[in-house]
Amino acid sequence: MKKIIFTLVSVFILSILVSCASAPVESQDNSSLESIVVSETEALSWNKKSHGFVEKESSNLKIKSKGKLGTFNIYIRDRDDRLLPVFSTQEEFTTTSFYLQVGRKVFKLSGGTGITTATRETVDGIQIVYIVPKIAQVLVDFKILSSNEKRDGDIVKVSAYVKNLKGRNDTFALKLLLDTAIGEKRPTHFYDSENIPIKTETLYRSVANYPWVLTGNETSSFQILYSGADTTEPELVAVGAYETLNTMNWEPTIVSNRSFDTVSSYNNSALEISWKPVDLEKDAADVFTLYFAVASFPDSINGESFIENYVAPVEEKEPEAPKTEIISADDVPFEEAVADESSDVTEAVIPVFTGNSTQSADSSTEYVQRILDRIAELETGDKELNQDELLLLNEELDEILMRLRDN
Repeated sequence: MKKIIFTLVSVFILSILVSCASAPVESQDNSSLESIVVSETEALSWNKKSHGFVEKESSNLKIKSKGKLGTFNIYIRDRDDRLLPVFSTQEEFTTTSFYLQVGRKVFKLSGGTGITTATRETVDGIQIVYIVPKIAQVLVDFKILSSNEKRDGDIVKVSAYVKNLKGRNDTFALKLLLDTAIGEKRPTHFYDSENIPIKTETLYRSVANYPWVLTGNETSSFQILYSGADTTEPELVAVGAYETLNTMNWEPTIVSNRSFDTVSSYNNSALEISWKPVDLEKDAADVFTLYFAVASFPDSINGESFIENYVAPVEEKEPEAPKTEIISADDVPFEEAVADESSDVTEAVIPVFTGNSTQSADSSTEYVQRILDRIAELETGDKELNQDELLLLNEELDEILMRLRDN
């Protein structure tokens, strides 16, 4: 009798383990993050099955990952059907990477450092897992989405799940270093959400007014969105030379108005996103989320409108009514609070990053006005302190006015 009971219990436990191992990670939410775990044996089986190399693509982009190194890249498909890498392809994509801080110790999440890394294909994207033995697991889920029904896969949702494997409570923080390559050959590597060029090192400690950054070349554009919708708002965003940001110090040393040039490289710019530390209990987990958007000329990039019109998915398995997200008045921008409610909503359109000479007259006029407003703002302050930025903005203004006149 005891033998029969033992056998039944063993079968029951085995069935639970099998069901947990096969549960899809992409369906998890904050209430069940603790169940996200990939064993080292399972991770190695991912690499064996895929030979450590996975790709997923749509009509507009492709995601590529190398599991044995834990690296990834995103490619934009332009109008000539060429795939243009967004991030540097040097050293097998290793210059773009996630970093994890546990307590005071910092880990660069990559293979060959005692960290187990693996990749696999999912229904709508790819996943990369990083296992720091007895410390933490980070599973990064890249999911391809469409900004609207007319676009096929022009958005990538990036969700990084961090789980505490230490056996005791500790503080965990995550950051992402993006070694961008697509805009390196242009005088201006980045634009902020005010369409102001970022030509020198910049640090944003509050991103509410600067929820995204845009980069690109003459044919394609790439948008990094880290505020709004269900994103996890970062503690800081830094733009600077790659050598400046590529450091094991958790916060880089940014020098305002310093160019992206260094003694070892020319115009090698990068962007870093650092999220606030979270306290995790034993076996607890948290998630950090951001979005990427792509577009190729003549299409406009839809990242901002996608975030602004975001509707949280409803869990199909949940029997009760979906929870309503409550937004406090402090979270609503002043312009939205006083705007007249109307059924005719004009969707914001961000021009493709093709340079001022190819922008429409209306877009250029609006852009010029923003530059003039910024110049007026700087001139009311310390002109000597703001001299470098004033010179840059005036140069930009002269160039635009010259192009408009020629047209």
